[in-house]
Amino acid sequence: MAAAACCQLMGGTPAQIEHAAEMALEHHLGLNCCPVEGLVQIPCIDRNAHAATRAVDCAEFALAMDGKHMISYDEVVLAMKLSGLDMAAEYKETSLGGLSVTYNLEEEQEKEEKEKEQARVRSLEKEVQTLNEKLNSLSPPTK
Repeated sequence: MAAAACCQLMGGTPAQIEHAAEMALEHHLGLNCCPVEGLVQIPCIDRNAHAATRAVDCAEFALAMDGKHMISYDEVVLAMKLSGLDMAAEYKETSLGGLSVTYNLEEEQEKEEKEKEQARVRSLEKEVQTLNEKLNSLSPPTK
């Protein structure tokens, strides 16, 4: 809609305005929404900033054309609806897929490795304690 508004404000014809909206929207088909840590800062804010600049680009491109285009705005809207229906729930602003899952993945793996190492150390300490107890039970009593 921002592309359509820009095109209209720049003096575009109705056909050019539709073309601008169609171009801008078609480039967002299939994008998932995967807010990192449940917040909309990543990737949403960046994506919106890029979409805003893309809207101006689409408006300028549409103005350079005669308004004729192969795909109508209505077809793009229908494609977006169908894509949304086909998309798995994990990618619909749930923080269960995409960047939400891979963010800090290396840090999480390191944390997991540390926990495993600590568990191994505790297990070895227990083994040493058990062996010491057995050794002590085998020693002759002292007088």
